[in-house]
Amino acid sequence: MSPHDDDLGRWQDDPVFRALTGPASGDELAGEAEALAAFRAAVPLRSRRQYAGRLGIGGSALGIAIALSGGVAAAYSGSLPTPVQRVTYDVGSWAGVPAPQHHHHKLLVAGDHGSSPTPTASRSTFITPSPHTVSVIATLTPSPASSWHHSAAAGSKVKSRSKASRSASPTASSTPTATPTPTPAVTPTTTPTPTPTPTVTAAPLPASITITLGSSRVTSGGTVSVLGHLATSTGAPVASTRVWLLERITGEDAVTQVAMGLTGADGSITLTSPVLSHNARFRLAAAHRLRSASLGVVVVPTVSAGVTAQGTSYSVRVSTSGGNAGDTVALEQRSNGRWQQVSTAALDGSGGATFSVPIPPKHDVHYRVILSRTQAHASAQASFVAPPE
Repeated sequence: MSPHDDDLGRWQDDPVFRALTGPASGDELAGEAEALAAFRAAVPLRSRRQYAGRLGIGGSALGIAIALSGGVAAAYSGSLPTPVQRVTYDVGSWAGVPAPQHHHHKLLVAGDHGSSPTPTASRSTFITPSPHTVSVIATLTPSPASSWHHSAAAGSKVKSRSKASRSASPTASSTPTATPTPTPAVTPTTTPTPTPTPTVTAAPLPASITITLGSSRVTSGGTVSVLGHLATSTGAPVASTRVWLLERITGEDAVTQVAMGLTGADGSITLTSPVLSHNARFRLAAAHRLRSASLGVVVVPTVSAGVTAQGTSYSVRVSTSGGNAGDTVALEQRSNGRWQQVSTAALDGSGGATFSVPIPPKHDVHYRVILSRTQAHASAQASFVAPPE
């Protein structure tokens, strides 16, 4: 069942209905074409359909009745009687039908155009200066975004469409925000794991070195062992440290390195001297200009005597090892329990000397030859016997 009532019979006796459905007068039809054109331009077809749907069949029938009766122009021009104009406005205000006006000749002030548009439709003022000229000033503001303006000056017919003038709202001054400088991304660098540094134990610092000779006297042509010991200031042994054997021949200034070796775990060392034919002094040396005491070795020459009978005497040949040419050799005879020097001789280039002793008549005679001590060697002697014939 339709929600709208299409029966208009009950309106037959209503004076307003008779006024609306009755035939239009010549004054009411003046400007009909212009008003219809303004209506069609002001309200799009889609909007008219939507509004017609909202009015329903009854409202639509009333609008059709106004249109068929030729009252459209009169309604738009505001020429209808005040009661009828009010009813028409209530029904057709959506289509631009003006409200009843008490003063039809109020002019629109031109300065009103500067007002800001409002979301609701503003009322329009229609001025009819003559039956044939319609001056329409209608402003519809469907939305704040756009507006429709229709204007026609007196004595001319003009239809215009322009975009709505938006009221410029003051733009708030915005303080420029400093854009933060981006911090450059830091690529994490892989820190290599440090290799543990091995703890190096400092070698003990030698502070003292001692020297000991295997013998202080050595036969000419022999060697001597030299013992040493290296220690710190606290007496701790210093191992695996080089030690040098230094030699200085007696009577000379030159010092010669004659041997070298490493100390053992107990800090001791044993070095051997070269073959000795002269007296010499030895000392040990280590790093940091460390020196031991100097010890002397005495070289003992060897002396031998050979006896050969030659007629009434014996020829005695003295030979030495370690004696030097020019060294003195003494010949001594034992008599009455004492040694008495008989003769002396100097060693020749071969290190020998010759003596002559008589052959005793009845018993043996004891002799000895003595090589005198010199700076190069110790003294040495040899004994022999001269037998009787």
